[in-house]
Amino acid sequence: MNTQPMKYILTVFAIIPVFLIAQNQNSGLMQAPLIESITSDTVKGKYHQVSFLYDNANRVIAIINKEINITTGSGKKKNLVEKIFKKQSFQYTGTDTKPISRNIFTYQYLPSDSDENQSLFLESVEQQYFLYANEQRVGDSGVYYYNRDKNLDWNWEEENGQKRIGKLSQNNTRIYHEVDLTKPYSPSNIYSDEFTLTAQSNISHESSSYRYANRSNDASYYTYSAYDSELNPLINLNIASVLVNEKISAEFDGRYGKVDINWYFANQNNYTNYFVTTDEITSHYKYNLKFNYAYNKFKQPIYAKAKIEQVFNKGGALVRTYQQSYTFKYKKITQPPLIKSITSDTINGVFNQVLFSYDERNRVKEIVYKDVTINEKEQLTK
Repeated sequence: MNTQPMKYILTVFAIIPVFLIAQNQNSGLMQAPLIESITSDTVKGKYHQVSFLYDNANRVIAIINKEINITTGSGKKKNLVEKIFKKQSFQYTGTDTKPISRNIFTYQYLPSDSDENQSLFLESVEQQYFLYANEQRVGDSGVYYYNRDKNLDWNWEEENGQKRIGKLSQNNTRIYHEVDLTKPYSPSNIYSDEFTLTAQSNISHESSSYRYANRSNDASYYTYSAYDSELNPLINLNIASVLVNEKISAEFDGRYGKVDINWYFANQNNYTNYFVTTDEITSHYKYNLKFNYAYNKFKQPIYAKAKIEQVFNKGGALVRTYQQSYTFKYKKITQPPLIKSITSDTINGVFNQVLFSYDERNRVKEIVYKDVTINEKEQLTK
């Protein structure tokens, strides 16, 4: 009697539980999808959108800030007029996941009677190179070009740009970035951003300032008092650990003025409450923002509604209250194929086979063990 097929089927019986556990674990540990866009709701016939583009290795290669105007054409047909205001492109060396450099292009539009006929011009270009030490970014160097005359045919490559050197330091409680533009024998000229971190690696406070000589000419302060426990949509991007001092700003023209809605690369979670104040020179107002979210199965936000209160800096009297909503879209995840069968070699006219069937949620519904004799009736065990 040949016992080889029996040995095989016993072996299959032994490994099936291990296989199923591994498959369920792999499904549970499936990586959260990458953010594709953040889109505001429509206000005054337009909405804002931040789009993320990736290469085949899922590395971010571009981030685009744009405004889409909804216009009505002939026959009341709705037309979408897209305006790009900012584009960041990232460059890599070989298969490295951290970018070696970045180009930042900002655009403006000359005033016109029609949104469709506005002339686009390139306002500025910055070529930036990231500086690393021990696999961590410690600064950046770059050249900044500015189109002072708003020339539609401006060729920035023929200009002499302004050199910029940035210094970045970080630890478990603080992130600090500084760009020193001070010229020899001239007063100090410094832009800086400082962040305070919580024990959960979320930003609790940000101060952004511009200092010329001994005066603070422009300053903004953000205080984040509460967070949820879900995933920040930017945290799983390959550039998140590099751009720890930066944020995605979905600025929009609200019903009562411009408001910055920010998402930081450094945060682990999503803020639910924050305050924005500025110095008296910049604005007489401050803002209180409260957020509610809806999430996907990966605990990432798919929808956010912000309630915004505008109050006076002095006295805190309420000026206005309004709302703004955002939709988060993610890349589709390609599901790995599910196993359908395991089949042994044929020995003495007999082979063994295990068949798997699944329900509509790809959960194992049934396993059929078959001992098949060629040219004879199959013997089934369920």
